[in-house]
Amino acid sequence: MAVDDFGVSYSSLEYLNRFPIDEVKIDRSFIQNMTNNEKSKEIVSAIISLAHNLHLTVTAEGVETEQQAQFLIEKQCEQLQGFYFSRPVSLEQLPNTIVSLQNIMKSPT
Repeated sequence: MAVDDFGVSYSSLEYLNRFPIDEVKIDRSFIQNMTNNEKSKEIVSAIISLAHNLHLTVTAEGVETEQQAQFLIEKQCEQLQGFYFSRPVSLEQLPNTIVSLQNIMKSPT
């Protein structure tokens, strides 16, 4: 079970205590603001740390830049999703998209 849009709206720290949560998905608003806002970076770091201390998987939503991806990887965020990797694709396009992403992940930066 995952808490989507963690950190905003109706998501609450109490959910981590009340429900059998396996994963938190950090809301894209925090990820987008990391580039220009040191507080957002600290919040994202804290969410990742808290989740790991609770043995939860972390997904970052809305990753759009290499800098965001690098920061999240350094913080050991397990899953990244967003336009940096791919725009939405049809089922027919999916195999080619996966191959392209695998090639990107193998190439040195």
